[in-house]
Amino acid sequence: MSKQQRAELTRSRLVDAAARLFERRGFAGTNINDITDAAGVTKGALYFHFSAKEDLVGAVQAEVAQALEELAARAVRAVCSVQALIDLTHGLGRALVADPLVRAGFRVARECGEQGPPFDDCHRSWSEVVGVVAASGEAAGALGEGVAAADAAATVLAVTLGLEALSASGARAVPLSDSLTAVWRVVIPGIAEAGRVPALLPGGSAV
Repeated sequence: MSKQQRAELTRSRLVDAAARLFERRGFAGTNINDITDAAGVTKGALYFHFSAKEDLVGAVQAEVAQALEELAARAVRAVCSVQALIDLTHGLGRALVADPLVRAGFRVARECGEQGPPFDDCHRSWSEVVGVVAASGEAAGALGEGVAAADAAATVLAVTLGLEALSASGARAVPLSDSLTAVWRVVIPGIAEAGRVPALLPGGSAV
């Protein structure tokens, strides 16, 4: 293994360790020693790559942003842009269940987002992704009469960020996917063009 490959592996281990600790303990509850111990590296190795704990947050959030972009790329394969929004939210729901890195990014944003970047980066990334898909829905005439892209995006953000917080609190009594499906059953008639409503799948499509 080359020196560059070892450095890349060390950086990846640090980001993974930081994400898992942020997900379990939050940013404030995690210190540098925790991260180096979990990654199995020295402080010198950490500071070679990151000058502060905040820089690790930035690295985690950058990976979350990439994951969200990949979710959007899959979701937009749906025939209808409203279905793409539905699929996008279910994609996020699955990621929140399966990926500690995504959970870490959203926890840090929820708890420390008022401090701005990089803490709130995943919320801003999610807002941008949702906004783009909603705008395509408006352009295609897929949204209901009088429903602007900003309205649809705001609805999706409120639903997803609310369910993420509820899920993290442990107060959610049903699976996240079921909660999203139930919400979409109520929301679809309000944001989708009437002629498209019957074909929309609140539980997500197979794209």
